[in-house]
Amino acid sequence: MDVALGSAATGVFTNSSWLWNHLQEASVVTGDRVWRMPLFDHYTKQVTESALADLNNVGKYSRSGGACTAAAFLKEFVTSPHWAHLDIAGVMSNKDEVPYLRKGMSGRPTRTLVEFADRLSKDKKPK
Repeated sequence: MDVALGSAATGVFTNSSWLWNHLQEASVVTGDRVWRMPLFDHYTKQVTESALADLNNVGKYSRSGGACTAAAFLKEFVTSPHWAHLDIAGVMSNKDEVPYLRKGMSGRPTRTLVEFADRLSKDKKPK
């Protein structure tokens, strides 16, 4: 994710537009941007088609699409119809990209998650 988005945004993998909408709106309020990433079957096939195991924790093609195949791997363990994985590799630390944060571990996107939880508590029905 650090390669794909750098420090500009948290990558979000989700199967739920309802969750995504709440998360994206929360990120606008907090200023910690999020970006929706793809969960194509292309990535799922890379972790589920194997001669050695039922499920591989890495894709067939080494680093190519690594964040996407990692999310596809996690997806195989989820039973909820609404879920999201936030990949914070690019935003977890701050050098000088965000001027109001100290250097080092940034805590991003904690503020977005708090706002997101508040929004979910007020809208409990997935659409």
